Parts: sequence; structure tokens; C-alpha cells
Amino acid sequence: TETLYNTGAVCTLRISEHAYTGGAHANFRQRLVSFDVATGQLLGVDDLTRDPDELARMATLRLRADHDLEPDSDLAAAGFWIPEGGLERPDNIGVVGGGLLIHWDPYEIAPYSMGPIDVVIPIDDLRSISDRRDW
Repeated sequence: TETLYNTGAVCTLRISEHAYTGGAHANFRQRLVSFDVATGQLLGVDDLTRDPDELARMATLRLRADHDLEPDSDLAAAGFWIPEGGLERPDNIGVVGGGLLIHWDPYEIAPYSMGPIDVVIPIDDLRSISDRRDW
């Protein structure tokens, strides 16, 4: 477990697991956990945004930009396992400096060969769907 971000108001931890049980390669998993430091309340997608569907749309656009894909390009042709309409509501999220980190482990939205996939939605983009101002 490592601290990714801590403002004194919000803290985000990354919990990593690594296991080899045979086969072609080891498996690893990362979970992001954010919480309100004052109350200890875990902060999930519903606590961090008023519109998880809009967050998913933003994440799809950011994923495309991060992988140099056109806004209307076929994600399946680029190797992703994402429905034609875009990413679904993200659940592995954490507050980080400057935005919201969304993480997918290998095999969640793409083959193992593409590795883990992260996108960061900048705080300025989140202002329209989040009331939180303490990150």
C-alpha cells in the first residue's frame, strides 16, 4: 500500500497485489481508495461526482487522447475491449493532484499485452460534475 495523494482533507491510497499461480505470466491488481481524512468516509464515484455517466464519457475521451485515437475511432480496432458507446461507470478511482485517476488492471478493458491503463481527468474538467473543492 502506498499513499498517492494527501492534502490533509482527502487521501488516496494505492493497494497493489501481485501473484503468480502458474501460466504465462503473473497477475497483478491495483485498487485505488480515497477517503475524507476528517471523517474517514470512503469516497466512491457517487461521492466525487454528481454524474458518473458523464465521468465515463470524459474517461473515454481521455483514453482516446492518451492513445492518440480520433474521437470517433473504433476502440475495438485499437485493441480495447470497450463497448461501442464507450467506457462504463468507473469504480476504481482515486483523487490525485490535479484530478481524478481512473485505473484498469490488465484484462479489464484490454489484453494483458497493453498492461494496466490509467487516465487522469483534470480537476478543471470535473468542476461541472463535482461539488468537491478540497482536492
